[in-house]
Amino acid sequence: GSNMTVLQKMRFSYIGLVILLILIAGLGVAQTIWISSSQSDYEQAANQTRVANQVTMGIASLATDVAALSDAAARGYGYDEPTESYNTDNAALQTTIDQALGGVEAGSDSEAALVTLQDRFDRYKQVADTLFAAATTDPLNVSIRIVQVQRVGTRLQEAAAIYHEATLSQQAAQLDRLDRITTVWMILMAALGAIGVAWGLASLLVLLRQVVSNLQEATSRVSSSAAEIQAVSSQVAAGTAQTAAATDEASSTVEEKASSRARVRKDSRYPWEPTDTPVTSPVAAIR
Repeated sequence: GSNMTVLQKMRFSYIGLVILLILIAGLGVAQTIWISSSQSDYEQAANQTRVANQVTMGIASLATDVAALSDAAARGYGYDEPTESYNTDNAALQTTIDQALGGVEAGSDSEAALVTLQDRFDRYKQVADTLFAAATTDPLNVSIRIVQVQRVGTRLQEAAAIYHEATLSQQAAQLDRLDRITTVWMILMAALGAIGVAWGLASLLVLLRQVVSNLQEATSRVSSSAAEIQAVSSQVAAGTAQTAAATDEASSTVEEKASSRARVRKDSRYPWEPTDTPVTSPVAAIR
């Protein structure tokens, strides 16, 4: 309020600035934690996208194994190599899907796509295992079984594409969320910085105004005191002059009275007192 002194206003301004600095520091720490958490979510989504790419490549490898088996059946020999490759690729794809299921977010579109993908892969393994197991014992029906495996494989590829698209969408959403969070924190930090600058300038202006007001008030008081002192000095000088005049007048009166008394005393001398004029004897006068 207006009754606050300059020191009190300075203390209040410093306290406000310290509070703003603490808020800025706290927001900086919170921003770091929040962005780190959001970045972790984004990295998890990016990892799901990489897994989806591995699933797509694994399905393509299985299709390559089936094609190699078809060529072996046409030649009538060479079944072992595509069969071993199929078993390896089959196990690798299952491991990749298990990894994806372990890191997917519960309730997300990626989880639903993975569940569908796992179901179709289980169906694919049934028909593909039958195909490779009967290739050497029933080579005449290999072509028929290959068509069936390819049909199930097409549905498996569709499920893999849906899963891949879901991971891309999730990754884009996490990236957009991270961008929004960063923008919000930057705005908050900038707003607090602007408030701090405004607070400092306002405090400086208030303090300068208070100091100028105090100086003007002090100057006015000094001027008023000087005028009062001058008035008192004038009164003292006038009193001194009056006293001197009265003293002179009293001195003159005393001198006049003394002179009068001297004349009276001179005129009232006794007859026997000697006088300055010679006294002529009556006898001598007669003579």
